Amino acid sequence: MPVSVSAPEHYAVHRLLLPTMRFRTPRGQAKRSNEVAQASALSSVLLVVCPDELAAVWAEARK
Repeated sequence: MPVSVSAPEHYAVHRLLLPTMRFRTPRGQAKRSNEVAQASALSSVLLVVCPDELAAVWAEARK
């Protein structure tokens, strides 16, 4: 069965942007902190491994 997986840099940017869209509920707050932690961990690795790709995806997301 084929599976579609996002590029790591796309996933990291998605995880950074998603918390800004969360509702201010207790469940949203819990999810928000988890998403920020995931984005931080992944982004710190991607900044070393593929900084240009991460920068390009971030620039595209900010348009």
